[in-house]
Amino acid sequence: MTINQLRGLNYLLGNDKEHLLIYHKLDYKNEILIEAESIESERTLKIKPHKQDGSEDISTTFEKKELEHISLNTLSKNQMVDGYVYDISITKKGKTEQHKAAIYPVGIIYHQEIPNKYEETINATIINPVSALTQLPQNLNTLIKTKRIDKVVKVLQKIDNTILNIIAGTDNLIYCDTGLNQLIPINVMGDGIRRVLSLIVTIANFRNGCVFIDEIESGLHYKSIKIMWTAIIEASKEFDVQIFATTHSMECVQGLYNSYSYDKQPQGDNEIRLYRIERKDGLLSSYSFDQQMIKIAIENNWEVR
Repeated sequence: MTINQLRGLNYLLGNDKEHLLIYHKLDYKNEILIEAESIESERTLKIKPHKQDGSEDISTTFEKKELEHISLNTLSKNQMVDGYVYDISITKKGKTEQHKAAIYPVGIIYHQEIPNKYEETINATIINPVSALTQLPQNLNTLIKTKRIDKVVKVLQKIDNTILNIIAGTDNLIYCDTGLNQLIPINVMGDGIRRVLSLIVTIANFRNGCVFIDEIESGLHYKSIKIMWTAIIEASKEFDVQIFATTHSMECVQGLYNSYSYDKQPQGDNEIRLYRIERKDGLLSSYSFDQQMIKIAIENNWEVR
């Protein structure tokens, strides 16, 4: 849902047809099931449609002559769906916790049900390059207030060793100290460095967690892709963050491999991995490529997107 909100579809404010888009084959009967395993626990999340009160049994009376004016859409069993219901199950050390949550409209406002005893232990966020750029001033201020900006500068210096410091100005601009007589607005240093900084700052704010980046190469010049990946690799290590990124660009895949090799990482450490999703016989399957397989694929010009 968040991914599509980033792409311009707002489900919570949308109509029934937009709610339908997240269900397999556009059918509400295909409830969503997500399962995950970690070292400490197993989780399941079931997502199903929330229906307006009284929508299970609706009857309407009209004259025969009115039939030709009635849209078939008004006869849909799914038209009263207005939100989502979540069933959460967490099994840890042989004990299972069950939680329920929901979000749906009540008049002109939205009602959200959150379990009282539920405590989220995963520190994660999902962004795209545009949203990361929008959130840059706020995220940067958080790091400055908590005295963590020096580690962001440390990562940036791996990309550009002339950067001595990053400073948030009172005029809502972000400035770089490059050792000159005055600070330089980051805007004049190129769009690439701004986007890279926004990703690094996001990663820094989710220390010991996960950052999901949708369409990571979006809006980035191909010459900046290697710089971006180098910065992300450095930031992920500095702040102990696992990165999940999607792309449709082969140049982006090549940039990942070249940046990792350029960073002189030990072979076989399995710190990067690529997953290709293929459809076969109506089913989607995921195929994994480790560092060595990525190298072979790129050298032989295999299609791995």
